[in-house]
Amino acid sequence: MNCKRNLEVKVLMSATGYYVGTLDEGAPNYRLTVYFDNRREAEEFLLETEQEELDSQCNLEFACGHLFETEEVGNDGWNI
Repeated sequence: MNCKRNLEVKVLMSATGYYVGTLDEGAPNYRLTVYFDNRREAEEFLLETEQEELDSQCNLEFACGHLFETEEVGNDGWNI
């Protein structure tokens, strides 16, 4: 699955945990979701995500990789 910028969306890992996001030239670029406790939870979230829902999370007004002002989390798992 790809985002609107044609970057592959996949499960990634950081020191904080697993998340769904994108890489650009091999470097983490954008975190789309909250952190999950394990890879399986993040993979299930991604598998259950429809392309339309993913597209609704992309805001083309911002460059990918912008930093979030807050760590506010929605009930649905998306980083808001």
